Formats: sequence, structure tokens, C-alpha cells
Amino acid sequence: MRFPVILSAVLLSAATAVATIPSVESVSPGIGQRGTAFELRLVGAGFSDVEEILFYRHGVTCLEILPDSDNELTLRLQAAEDCPLGSHPFRLRTRRGVSELRTFRVTPLPIVAAAESEAGRTDAQTIARGVTVTGVIESENAADYRIFLKKGERLAAEVEAVRLGAALLDVKLAVFGPDGKLLAEVDDTPLLRQDPFLTLIAPVDGDYVVRVFQPEREGSGDGRYALHVGSFPRPAAIFPLGGPAGATVEVRCLGDAAGPFVEQFRVPVDAHGQTEFYPTQAGLMAPTPHGFRVSPFPNWTEQEPNNALTAAAEVAALPRAFNGIVSEPGDVDQFRFRAAAGENWHFEVFADRLGSPLDAFLSILTDSGDVLAMCDDLDSHDGELDFLAPESGIYRLQVTDKRGTGGPLFVYRVEATTVESQVTAFLLRPNRLSQERQAVAIPRGNRVLVPLGVQRMGVAGEVRVATTQLPSSVTQWGGTVAADRFWTPVIFEAADNAPLTGALTRVQVAGEADGRSIEGGFRQVVDLIAGTADRLYHSAEVDRLAVAVTEAAPFRLQLVPPTVPLAQDGTLAVRILVDRDSGFDAPIDVTFPFLPPWVTGPAKLTIPGDQVSADYVLRAGGQAEIRQWSICAEGTPGASARATMPDSAPGEPLTRRGSRTRAMDQRDLHLATQLVELSVVAPPVSAETAFVAGEQGQTVTLTYQLNMTGAIPAKMTATLEGLPNRVVAEPVEVLSDSGRVSFAIRLNADAPLGEFSGLVCRLSGEQDGQPVSYCIGRGSVLTIVSPGSLFVDEHGRPLSKLDALRRKRLSDNSTSSPPEGLPECGR
Repeated sequence: MRFPVILSAVLLSAATAVATIPSVESVSPGIGQRGTAFELRLVGAGFSDVEEILFYRHGVTCLEILPDSDNELTLRLQAAEDCPLGSHPFRLRTRRGVSELRTFRVTPLPIVAAAESEAGRTDAQTIARGVTVTGVIESENAADYRIFLKKGERLAAEVEAVRLGAALLDVKLAVFGPDGKLLAEVDDTPLLRQDPFLTLIAPVDGDYVVRVFQPEREGSGDGRYALHVGSFPRPAAIFPLGGPAGATVEVRCLGDAAGPFVEQFRVPVDAHGQTEFYPTQAGLMAPTPHGFRVSPFPNWTEQEPNNALTAAAEVAALPRAFNGIVSEPGDVDQFRFRAAAGENWHFEVFADRLGSPLDAFLSILTDSGDVLAMCDDLDSHDGELDFLAPESGIYRLQVTDKRGTGGPLFVYRVEATTVESQVTAFLLRPNRLSQERQAVAIPRGNRVLVPLGVQRMGVAGEVRVATTQLPSSVTQWGGTVAADRFWTPVIFEAADNAPLTGALTRVQVAGEADGRSIEGGFRQVVDLIAGTADRLYHSAEVDRLAVAVTEAAPFRLQLVPPTVPLAQDGTLAVRILVDRDSGFDAPIDVTFPFLPPWVTGPAKLTIPGDQVSADYVLRAGGQAEIRQWSICAEGTPGASARATMPDSAPGEPLTRRGSRTRAMDQRDLHLATQLVELSVVAPPVSAETAFVAGEQGQTVTLTYQLNMTGAIPAKMTATLEGLPNRVVAEPVEVLSDSGRVSFAIRLNADAPLGEFSGLVCRLSGEQDGQPVSYCIGRGSVLTIVSPGSLFVDEHGRPLSKLDALRRKRLSDNSTSSPPEGLPECGR
């Protein structure tokens, strides 16, 4: 197991007076050569006292941290001889926090800086073969590079722009011959998306010009790119797209101008899921890799022709990885496999995600051709489906392109596996396509909330969350995700004397499925480049959580543990205490980020600067589940409209808020209380729904008979809620042994007519010093009629004139006395 590389450095300049959390806006040039020392230039804020660089991958160390100002910083890095190529995510840490995740790349080629010159082919910069040129597309919107080739030599050129993780720089790549004529031009490709590449064979000896340009003519200072130029192989596709771990796989490299070639690839023994394959030919290696799937089961390769049902003769045993090429328009590939009755198999396509132009359409058929299941796209053009075999026998897997297209690069891989139980932890995001609160900063002597979620597959019970490699003197509290929840509040607490350090913390999760223990790790997808309509163009994925201990904050929060439960259809006020440093008098906005389902509260509670406590009223609906819950409060300073947890559905996680600002101060502190247990219970007192009717101008009495099933305050105040306008019922005092509560309801002469069914009696009081309330008789009905038109039954419910007459007629037939229950005005 490799651990993150963490470098501590002594700063060469003093911290400025403005204290900000580090924020990195740009990294230039964003790339360095393996086996050399190189520099990265960072622009942002909060750089004056950077103390650590947190590297997510091994192979790079930091030699020096050189801040020029609070907004500019130079990092001198050393890439080892065996440093992994490709993207290297990192973060900065200061005494006040951790920066966003940014990336730089490591290339095998020497780095050459683009010369500053006017655009135009006549001013092209002369370069050697086998280099990486770093530059910026600015106002000229193009950069030209001259390279000498002999006839028959291969020219390979590839741009890394979007993959640098800086900006959405959508460039084109063109090559001009010695006569100035355009030989090739490439924009987007299935393999590298917005980053173009090309290969060609020089038709004559001479100087060729490689041009990088933006077709929209919108170059800017953020338009950084790295251009790899040489004679290296740059295939557009590989086949097969994967193989078993530890096996040697014969890989065909396709789509290179020099023609296809074969390479023997030894799949790493410890690889899982996906690894990287760098095509190599005649000692020259492509500067960037192809994705290569890794599986524990063998490959099965299509044998053409196999379009017809009778063509695919061999039968594969599952699990298996089926590999093929939809080699021409209309091509249909078929594979036969055997499955026993009741077996559940998961089929998943890997094509678009690995750079294939295929838009796969997947079908499962009987051996005679009857369709049993099919699927189209998911998040990409790759589909997946679960197939439950109805009986033992032979079935067919069918793969084609949904659009009816095809070609020699339309490679694919379909992995057929058993439906495995899995569980993975992730950190919730309050704002999509943002890095807001995607690292954890814990002030000394304080606590922060870490909302950890779990993604389950076949794990139905509770999931336990644990962390290792936390910074010294940091403790985790909580970490059990209930079976019916997908996230839980976890508290990280730093001791008063905790060292100001950072760490990339491992998060492990464990649950059970069918009596077996299922364990998993942590996955964090960090958005780097987003476009319009919430479209994501580039991201980085890491497997550890960045955690840092920071300087002490000016306040601390404590939640007084409730000693009484929260009743269904009731309220409970919980108290938040503030411990303020001397001189800190800012208001504090308090929210409760995690509440049980059907338990709500105010979107935000503000504790004024001259107060050290406040009560937050929790309200439980009648559907609230009866059980124990762990809750906490979170507070941030400043009378700001930026509530950290806006009003949302009960039990839901953080929701979207405004984008992260560059400079951050103490208003961006998010501090938490400790976790406390909240019990939701059945109501200790109840009453039946009551009915009362009256005429305008009358006073009527509504009485509830109390049914006691638990402890309630000895003395309570009863209020009748839900009354219409111009109707009044004064609150009444109720003792716990009263047995009933009655309200005198005064109906004004102009009280509205009609039936009002939203009445409820609220009993409020204090129990163990905590304000509580209980709602009884919900849905009680008040009927108001005009004077002289009230008819009621024996239960006090109003009758229509027709019902009253019918009752009178029935009563007259049986007795001469007037119908019981009719008032004098109705007799």
C-alpha cells in the first residue's frame, strides 16, 4: 500500500495581515517531466504561509515552496524516475485550511516553453521531435511549431488542454506540409474528447508546421495547453479493452497512421477495475495512456462472421468478458453463453468510457432468438443490465451500435459478472459542480460536521463508517448509516493542543449482505471543469479525504442533550450554547443539517452577538418514525443570508448554494456541536377528533377528553389552533390530572360561514426544564351557520335542513315529542 506524500516546508516570507483559506485559481504550466525537477506557478489567494503540499499519488516530492505574495506562489517539485505518468492531484495546506484540489501532469518527454511571438506560420517556432511544448492560447488564438521530417517518418501530435484541469479550452490541431498546404486537421475525438490528436506519415522531406488554435477565436490567459510532438505511436483504439489481473494480454493498437501493431501487455497483479496502458513501439511510448479494464475472469473474443443466429457456435461459461468490434455499419455481434435457472448475471458495456465511438445497444436472447432483455445508455453511451435466467440453457448476448454505424475503431468489452454486493463511502456535496466543502478543516479545540454518505449495492442493513490516518489528536464521533438512510453526520474533533497538520485520511465502510461482511472504501469525484447546463467536462477521482487541523476559531458550540423525547405531532425545544472568545460578538447562524424524516425546524436560527444561547424548536409530524436518532447543530459566523443548510426536505442532505469565493475569512467557518441522541416517541397524551357548531354571534364550548399514555408536564397551557378569522378561543390552563380541556369559542357576528376542519389543540409546557408541546384532536371541526339555521345531532354535529326534517318526521311517527337533539329553533 502506498501512502500520500506530505511535505512540510518553512516559509521564506511572513504571513500577511489578511488571513484567508488557500484557494488556487491556476497552475502553470501544469506539467513536468518524469525524472526531473520542475516548477509550477500558482495564482490564487492565501499563499503567504503554505506549510504543506498534500500529494494523492506517489513519485513527486516538493523541494521548495516560494511565495512571492499572498496571491502568487512557486512550487519546485521533483518527479522520480519511476514517477507515474499522467494526472497528479494535490492540495495546499496552511494554518487556516486546505485548498481546492488541483492537478498537474507528468510527461515522459522533455518540456519546451512556447516562445512569445506573433501568430502566423512564417513565425513558427522550431522544435525537435519528442518534446512537450507548454504554452497559452491568448489573443492571437493560434500557435505554430516547425518540425523537420523525412519522407516516410511518422508525425504524432497530441494536445492536453482540458485534461490539464484549468479551463474549457476546446482547441483544434492542424498540420501543414512543406508547401504550406493543409495535410490534416482534427477537433474532438472519441478517445480524448475535447483534446485533439493526430498521426500522419510525411509524404516528402521538409519542414512541417503543427498548429494549435481555437476555432471560436476566444483565447484567454486561462488557455494553457501542452502539445506533445514526436514520432511516438498514438493509436486511436486498442483491442481488447481489458484483461485479467496478472495476465499477459496481446493488445492490438489500431488507428495509427503507421498501421496497426501488436504489443504484449502484462496487466499489473494488484490492479483492480481499471489500469493504464501506454502504447509502445520501437522504444517510443505514447505520452498519455489508454484506459484498460482489469477483471478476475478471462477474455472471450468474437469470431467473425457472427451476425446470424447460427454463426456463433461456441458456448462461453460465465463469468466472462466478451470483446469485439462492430466493424462496419449494421454489424451485429453475438456470443453464446450458458446460464442455470435462477442465476442472476450483470452485463455491463465498456466502450464510450474507454474512448470508443460505439453507442452500444445490448440485448439478451434465447438461443432461438427471442429477446428477453435489452438496454441502452446510462450516464455515458455504455449500457448495463441484470439478467435473471428463467431456465437452464444456452442464451445469446447481442451487441450492436444503436445508430447503425460501425468501423474498425468501434471496439467494446462486455463484462458478465454475478451481481456482487458493494458499499462505497462518499462525501456529500452542498453544491454540484463545485469544490465547496470537499475538504475538512478542524480548528483546534473544536468540531466540524463531515456528512458521509454510502452507495449500496445489495447491502440492505446498517453500514458502519470508520477512518484511519487522521491527523494527530483528531477524533471521529459517530459513523453508523441506518438501513433506511444514505448518509449520516460524522463529527471530527481536534484537541486543544492538536498539531497544525494535514493528512489524506482513509475512510472504510462495512456492512452485511446474506450474512457476509461487505467492506468498501472511499470515492470522491472532484469537478474541475464544468460547462453550461451543469455539464461536466473534466474531473479527478481520489480515494482519500483531505483533513487538516487549523488555528483555533473564536467560538465553540454545544448542544444540550435533550432529557425528554420528541413526541409525534409535537415539538421539543433544544438549547444551543455558544462559548465566545473575548471580543468576538458576531451573530452566529445555526442550522441542523441532519434531521429524522418528518422532523423539521427553522431553516436558520441566528444567535445575536450579545447572547450565548438559543432554543431551536424541533417539530415532529405524525408520521415521524419512533426510534433513536443522532443529531447535531452547525454554526457559522456573520449575519449572512448564506445559510449553510437551506430549507429542504426532512432528512435530506445539504443543498445547493452560491459558488465559492476566492478570498475566504472567518465567515466561512462551519463549526459543529457534539452528536446527541434524540428519541422520537408516540404521543403521551391524545384526544379524539371533536365537533362543534354554532351560529354567528354565539359562544360555543369545545371539549376534549384527554387520554394519558405517558408522562407530561404537571401544568400546561392549551391553545386552540386553526380557527378562522373573527373567531376567538382564549388559552386555558390544564393540569396533568385534569382529564379534559374545554374551550369557550366566541363567534363574532360577522364570523365566516362554513365548515372549518383544521382545528387542533396544542398542549404546551416544560418538562425537565425543556419546552415541549403535544397536538391532540387534530382535524377537529367547527361549523358556523347564520342565526336561526343551526340543527345538530345528538353528538353536536350540524345537520342540514333536509336531514333535520327527515329526523323530525321519523320521530313524529314514533312519538309525539320533538326529535331529540333539535334545539328550540328547529322544533
